[in-house]
Amino acid sequence: MFEDYIYSLDINTLRALILEIAPDDFRKKIGKEYQKTKRTQKVNKDFDKLKNAFSVIFEDEINLYIINNFERHVSKVCQALRPYWVSKETEIGDMITKFILNVGDALNDNYLSEENYHFDDDRIYEGEDFAKYIAEFIAYIPPNKRQAISQKIIKAQKEVANYFSVFENLEAELQKVIPDGKW
Repeated sequence: MFEDYIYSLDINTLRALILEIAPDDFRKKIGKEYQKTKRTQKVNKDFDKLKNAFSVIFEDEINLYIINNFERHVSKVCQALRPYWVSKETEIGDMITKFILNVGDALNDNYLSEENYHFDDDRIYEGEDFAKYIAEFIAYIPPNKRQAISQKIIKAQKEVANYFSVFENLEAELQKVIPDGKW
């Protein structure tokens, strides 16, 4: 009988009833859970924006032809991702792996290189700063999760390095931040 009554109430009447009879500790508990849910939703939304920014780097052909712009954009996104290292390490590891493979594809398509006709010198993206970022990220990952994530990243780096001189300083950077070699 009670349940039938509760289900018969419209939402506004039910809300008013709850507000009338809910004790303070219940209200505080619900408030904290709601706040936590809202905060989690915001964190996930912000992370998704960064994830998107990381993937669209390769859609802007101007950035792919002007290496300084590309590096600046990558650096900006990488710095913004740092707060998520603790909670989103697997997703960031996957993003890094995909990024490395995308760099290989871009180099294969003759992007990420600048020809300088005045000095008879070509500049090709080498990813040295990004390799430092990768090493710092891998060092930050808890040891019990580190190997699975780092193996995918290193495999992608070696795959791309078979064809291009890119991210070649990764192992040296890893050695600096994880001297015991447990990456």
